[in-house]
Amino acid sequence: APIYSTSVNISGKPNLNNLADIKKEFGSKVDLIIDDGDKTNGIPSTIVSIEEDGSVKFVRSGSIRLD
Repeated sequence: APIYSTSVNISGKPNLNNLADIKKEFGSKVDLIIDDGDKTNGIPSTIVSIEEDGSVKFVRSGSIRLD
């Protein structure tokens, strides 16, 4: 299924925020990259998983934080 995200990286590596770096890392591994412009704020997106029991698990904390 398609994924649209404000940032991209391999787990444990720094976020890639510009198209050239994203294409270099993922260009041969994906079918399509949508150019939405470079992201300069440096804040990654928050990724959550909604579990089968309805609980919310933060996979990656970004601009939205759970404190």
